[in-house]
Parts: sequence; C-alpha cells; structure tokens
Amino acid sequence: HGCILSAYSNKKGWKSTLEHLLIQLNKNITLDFLIFCALKEERAPYITMINGKKCNRRGIDFYDIDIGEKKGSVVLLPSMGLVNAAIIAGACIDRYKPSIVAMSGICGGFTDNVKLGQLLVSKMAYEYQSGKWTDDGFKQEPYQVSTDQNTLTNLSIMIDQDDFLKELEEGYSATKPDEPTPPIFSIFTSGSAVVASKELLTNIQNHHRKSGGLDMEIFAIHRATELSINKPLCICAKTVVDLCDSNKDDDLHIYGSYISAKFI
Repeated sequence: HGCILSAYSNKKGWKSTLEHLLIQLNKNITLDFLIFCALKEERAPYITMINGKKCNRRGIDFYDIDIGEKKGSVVLLPSMGLVNAAIIAGACIDRYKPSIVAMSGICGGFTDNVKLGQLLVSKMAYEYQSGKWTDDGFKQEPYQVSTDQNTLTNLSIMIDQDDFLKELEEGYSATKPDEPTPPIFSIFTSGSAVVASKELLTNIQNHHRKSGGLDMEIFAIHRATELSINKPLCICAKTVVDLCDSNKDDDLHIYGSYISAKFI
C-alpha cells in the first residue's frame, strides 16, 4: 500500500495519476449478479420496481440495484442480436465475476407449443443459424446450451406454486393477455434477424419439435456463461408477445417485459 505524492501545481500529472487509479478501481468491481436486457422497454420494469442508479462503465449502460443483500446491475445491450449479446455478456462476466447471470424480456413463440402472453423459462437454447449452405440447401448444425439441472429444479419449485402468475402480475394494470397462461419451461432458439414469416418459422421449428420461444439473444447469454472461467448460474426468461407472423404488434410488450423482469 503505497502513498503517491504529487505537486498540486502539476495538475496534468496528478489528474493523470488519479484517472489511472480510478480506472484500476473500476476494473476491480465485483457484482453478485448481472441481468441483461436487449431493449429499453425490457429494462424499464427494473427501474420502476427497484431504486437504483444508472452509470456508464467503459461505454456500457448499467443500472445498479440491490436485491436483498446482493449487489448487481441490469445491463442494457447497445443493440439487439446474438453478436451484441455475446460480446457484452462475455466482457461483463469476465470483468465483474457474477455468481448469477440472467436475461429477461420479450420473444416470439411457436403456435403449437406456447400461448400469447405466456412466460417461458429457458431450459435449453440453440442457434438456428449455425450450419452449412450447399447446393441442396441449408444443413443445420444446432449448437446447444442447457440450464443446469439443479437450477431448473429450484425454478420448477417456484413456478409450480399456486397463483404464481397472479404474483407476477401484481402491481401491473395495463393491457394483459386475453387468456392467462401459467409459466412453463421451454426450449429457445436464437438468431440474428427478426422473424415475421410463417414459412420461415415452420422451417426453424423443424429443427426441434419442442421449441417454444424464438428470440435474438438467449443462446448468446447461455453460451457466454458456459465459456466463462467463473461458470455463473444462468437464468433466462422471456414472455411470448407475438407468434412470428404478419400479425406482429406491440400490445403485450409492456406486459411481457414486466412479468419476465418480475420473475427474474
């Protein structure tokens, strides 16, 4: 523990030294948890529900909060998509060494397996874009990452509680789904593009018949935690707000963002 002495008259010198020390201190910050959101409307419920503080850490938008005795932050990605999610999540996990990583927000859904307004908790995620294009078409090679079984068991005990959906909706008074549907575990598939085509959706669903949610980030979050040295737990949950067809609208966006954030 040294003591750095600098002449006050040498402003350029001590300001440079102080800035260096502050950078080093910021590098040494550790957080108990990190929650990632791709859109401002997905992060908005956390700001409404929990008092916190926004800050800019090396160009990344953080909203620092406490949950009980745990300290963490809700990180807003600079943009949607697998690339942004993978880069930011990987860097933040490595830098702040959280014990738990999470993601909440909204997603599309496969009609056969989910309902509009239903909260989906990820038990496994894969990327539908990975594979090889040949003269015969696209041959898929779906890399997968699963949520660990102990975490799934703990989450299962939670979502199986009576009136759990009512608990999630508590405090929410805007537009709700026509038919309330309890949360379920689901398989997510992620890609870099917004899908609003029934034909393309059918092709994607053929990769895994039990796929429920379609989004642009969850696989990247799962993969970033899997590849990290710290190996934090990963919990991802999003709400179905459209069925990826031409009828996409914003009616359930606020609801979906709220209950998924409440769950996380």
